[in-house]
Amino acid sequence: MNQNVKTIGEFDLNNAIDRTAAATGLDRKTAKIVVNQFLYETEVALAEHGRVEFSKHFSITLRKRAPRKGTFKGVPWETPARVEPEFQAFGPLKILIQEKQGIECI
Repeated sequence: MNQNVKTIGEFDLNNAIDRTAAATGLDRKTAKIVVNQFLYETEVALAEHGRVEFSKHFSITLRKRAPRKGTFKGVPWETPARVEPEFQAFGPLKILIQEKQGIECI
């Protein structure tokens, strides 16, 4: 956890399920199915398409990274080519983060 941001504790999958149940009136079992299915569809879409965008919320894009190698304190190291997910927040989410954190979100 980044100690430079305000936190009130961690938020996990169970918190998301509980909030979804409360906000929708669904029972917890059904809310769990809905939340897990949403996450699964998002993960599959990202793996297949390389980008997932939820308008006015955020996007996740897969970025290809080239292999790298070098030395650190005389010890050679090497990193193979890989794919890394990159998160980008959009306007309304940035505004919410700024309000909650009390500092600009870029």
